[in-house]
Amino acid sequence: MARSCSRRQRSVAGPRHHCRGSETTLRICLARAHSHYRVSYFPTAARVIVCACCLAALGAGALRSIRLAQAQALYASGTADSLRAAEQILPECALYPKARGLLLSQEMGLPRDAEALFQRSLSLNPRDAGLWIELGLQDEAAGDFASAQKKLLQAARVDNTFHPRWSLANFYFRRNQPDRFLIWAKRSAEMAHGDLTPLFKLSLRMIGDSSAVLNQVIAARPEIIAPYLQFTLDENRLADGVPVARALLRTSGAEHTDGLTLFCDRLLGEYPKDRRLLGAAIEVWNSMIDQIAMPLRRIEGGSLVNADFSYPPRSHGFDWRIIWLPPVHSSFGPSGASISFSGKQPEACDILYQLVPVDGETRYRFSVSYKTTDVGVPSGLSWRALDEADGSQLVQTPYLQSAEWSEQVVPFTTTRDTRLLRLVLSYRRLPGTVRTEGTLLFKNTCLRMAE
Repeated sequence: MARSCSRRQRSVAGPRHHCRGSETTLRICLARAHSHYRVSYFPTAARVIVCACCLAALGAGALRSIRLAQAQALYASGTADSLRAAEQILPECALYPKARGLLLSQEMGLPRDAEALFQRSLSLNPRDAGLWIELGLQDEAAGDFASAQKKLLQAARVDNTFHPRWSLANFYFRRNQPDRFLIWAKRSAEMAHGDLTPLFKLSLRMIGDSSAVLNQVIAARPEIIAPYLQFTLDENRLADGVPVARALLRTSGAEHTDGLTLFCDRLLGEYPKDRRLLGAAIEVWNSMIDQIAMPLRRIEGGSLVNADFSYPPRSHGFDWRIIWLPPVHSSFGPSGASISFSGKQPEACDILYQLVPVDGETRYRFSVSYKTTDVGVPSGLSWRALDEADGSQLVQTPYLQSAEWSEQVVPFTTTRDTRLLRLVLSYRRLPGTVRTEGTLLFKNTCLRMAE
């Protein structure tokens, strides 16, 4: 009974369960059919629309490319008629009315006819700083300085680069307005690149004081101090270069040792003409020693720099200067110096020298240890002390010739006006002798005040 009841229940439940599954299957089929309808029908229409839009866009792009090519070809011709035709093809382009305006104003002498074209170009591109500058210059030429200033300032507002700033600096220079010139010269210096000579020259012409230019214009950008120092050298404004060299030493002197050394050389080279420059040369040299840590000594009390040749002579400033002659071979080191003569050197020549600041009317003592090898008698080799201002000789050692190490000592007294000494090793062929051959060795050079 139980088994039959169970069998009956299963028979009843079975068909009921089958019907429920059929309904589910039917719903799934209907959903799939609906989905297929949406996927297959609507995207087909959308694709047609998208394709049509793409084709339209491509056609418009191709048409614009053709028009642009035509306009550019006309622009390249550069005539008034071709530029007018380019404007008609692309009326929304600011370049073509601007180009035609520049042609009319600059080459055809018709600035009034160009003004409307410039205004049209600015209406299409109001951030064209070059055009604002052009209009400002035209107003300045016409005597409308207020309008010119307004347009130049507008150029600087829309374009924060060098050209608008430099245009304003030039405008205020021409208007003789130093305060406003300084503002825009400084702003120009902040953006300047390439050749800075026009900026330096204009600033000096307006202000007239190199220190003021340095502090109010150049100091805004330390990296252009070195070019300003070179400018003072190129313009032979050595006195003006002294504060510039000081500023360079304070900011980035270690990066510009060569430039500072060259400046020191120029100061010393001008000493006979302007003795005041000697103090500046000493200041620059000592500052390089102190701040750049050059491995040489300061200028103090008439002593020699690099007297023991611990470092190779730099041939600049107050260090030893070697006069290179092919027939003369020289070498230097902590053990001393060696000078070899081939017998083909000039009959009279200087081998090396050092410039030494000294006091006037003061007694000094020069000494050197030396020996010679294969050098005949008389050798023609000697040390001389000369007044750098006029070349007058203060003292000369006897001719150097000794097979053994020997010390040569000579005292001398400077004149009242002597401030810079040239201590020089020289060769002079004496009458009746052949040119010297052999080697001179020397060490322990010393110059000091005599007791």
